[in-house]
Amino acid sequence: MPLPFASDFRQATGEGVECTVDGARVRVGRPDFVAALAGPMPDVLRAVVDDEVNRGAVAGLGDAHGWRAIFTFSDVLRPGATRLVAQLRALGITPVLLSGDRPASVDDVARALGLADAHGNLTPDDKRAAIALLQAKGAVVAMVGDGINDAPALAQAQVSISLGTATPLAQHTADVVILSDRVERAATALRVARRTLA
Repeated sequence: MPLPFASDFRQATGEGVECTVDGARVRVGRPDFVAALAGPMPDVLRAVVDDEVNRGAVAGLGDAHGWRAIFTFSDVLRPGATRLVAQLRALGITPVLLSGDRPASVDDVARALGLADAHGNLTPDDKRAAIALLQAKGAVVAMVGDGINDAPALAQAQVSISLGTATPLAQHTADVVILSDRVERAATALRVARRTLA
């Protein structure tokens, strides 16, 4: 069976994607973004989203006739993340986690990493605003990010770092691109920069 053809794509940054499929507008993305077109989420799908077992990211699929699906995603902690946090603390840097994922999932990651300052359910502009607030309090911010939704925050930070496996937009926005997927190399980059300045 051939797949339906999608056209007239429109991206809503940090929210999702809207397009036309078989003459109908369809949205994929954050539940509230989908609900603006498909109406309130049905109780059967809400039960999946609210289930404590499903603590990861959630995306919906719907059109003007209603909801079609809900997707839940879970991430494993990136290898090297624990080492990165320890190395940043050794450098006198306070790590902060800013994420678009659901707060429950972000809390799990923060606990695993021993982070006291972690924020979830953030849009790309929310992340940028959080960095601007830190800067307004006198902080010099280095942002590490690898996704499209990290680009505004990477642009806001005084120093921005991305990985070799990051999206092209994140790499283009970053001041430093680490040619590796090893996130702990961000601390190495900071140590090298300090030695260079010294």
